[in-house]
Amino acid sequence: MTEPIQTQKSISNGADLASRGARLGAALLDGVAALVIVGVPTLAARFLLSTPESRSTVIGVTFFVFGVGLFVYQAALLTKTG
Repeated sequence: MTEPIQTQKSISNGADLASRGARLGAALLDGVAALVIVGVPTLAARFLLSTPESRSTVIGVTFFVFGVGLFVYQAALLTKTG
């Protein structure tokens, strides 16, 4: 006789697995932490090295690029891990 297919919950030794929403929240929090660790020093460097006339544009473009990058990163993680 063949063994029944084990579900993920039975494989995890009875421990409750995180829901999809909890995993998404953890992934978003991970992305925000990465953004702070990488983004704040980058933004500070770009702000200090730019001219006073172009600082608002530099800040806006930097936040836009980081926002798009964070969205792509989160979409890739969500697709990969569900």
